[in-house]
Amino acid sequence: MSAEVSAVVAEYRVLGMACRRCAGMVGGQVRRLAGVRDVAVDVRSETVRVSSEHLLNEAELAAVLADSGYRLVRADASGEREEGGGAPVGGAADAPVRPEER
Repeated sequence: MSAEVSAVVAEYRVLGMACRRCAGMVGGQVRRLAGVRDVAVDVRSETVRVSSEHLLNEAELAAVLADSGYRLVRADASGEREEGGGAPVGGAADAPVRPEER
């Protein structure tokens, strides 16, 4: 019997995505981070859903995306806003996107 490791699922808003090429770029950037299992990118809603072994380092994620011209805004894993109103990472002024109801 093998022990199954649970995943952390978080959704982020990534500003600056406009097309499928952008989605591919963002998805590729996120997939390179340690512990990432799966990435789903939706250009229309500017959201990225990440399944990972552990909570990602948001500063690292924001920096990786910023290098390609995108800005990260965080919504927490449970869909509720974090303490302080769910402030965006990297200084973006937009509010976080909440994951759809499960």
